[in-house]
Parts: sequence; structure tokens; C-alpha cells
Amino acid sequence: MESKYKYINLSYLELMSDGDAQMKNILLDMLLTEPVGEFEKMQSLSAQKNWEELKQVSHKMKSTLPYIGFEELTETNKRIDKTLWERENSELSEKQIGQTIPELVKTVYELYKKTVPELTHARDNLMNLA
Repeated sequence: MESKYKYINLSYLELMSDGDAQMKNILLDMLLTEPVGEFEKMQSLSAQKNWEELKQVSHKMKSTLPYIGFEELTETNKRIDKTLWERENSELSEKQIGQTIPELVKTVYELYKKTVPELTHARDNLMNLA
């Protein structure tokens, strides 16, 4: 299933659903809907420089994104999370964070958008098999 995709690798999703097609379908639906709102919220919080709330949202996404299996996406979100959690002890100035974080947030959303056609295809294939 995974080898035909350029961005996604559903091995973790397969493992967590334990081969249950209904659970895979639920997870794929969730991956196609929930992150969109979260990434839009991240963009808004980033524009407001609301680092505390953004930190919470990016931290929440750390548990969701591994299901997609796109390493660059997961790692970019981890960089946002790590930068914001370590902000007080960081060598980065507030100005540098204000420049770095919005760019990372934009990147993570763009990376996610690349996975949507593949996630849709995987879900549609699963539904056709049912």
C-alpha cells in the first residue's frame, strides 16, 4: 500500500489500526480534516505572535502527524514545538523567533497539503475494498 506514495507512509497507521479497515478509515478521515483547522489556527497564532497557544497546538500535532508517515512534515512540526518549548532558554532572540516560526508554520502547512491527495487516494482505495 505505502510504496506507491511519494509523501505518505501508512505503516504506523496500519500498526495502530491493527489491520481493522474501519479504524483505518476513521483515522484517514481524521487526517484529512483535523490538521487543516489546526494548521490554520497555527498560522493565525503565528501571525499574532501568540507563542504560548501556538506551542500547545504544535505539541498536539506531534501525536497526529506520525500517522501520515511523512518524515519532513513530522520533523518540521517538531522544530516548531521544540523552538517554542525552549523559547525562554533559547539563544534565539524574540525577533529571530518571530522570523523563524512563521516560516516553519507556513512550511508545515504546505508539506501537509502535499499529502492530501495521497491520503484521499488511500482512503478511497480502502472504501473500494470494503
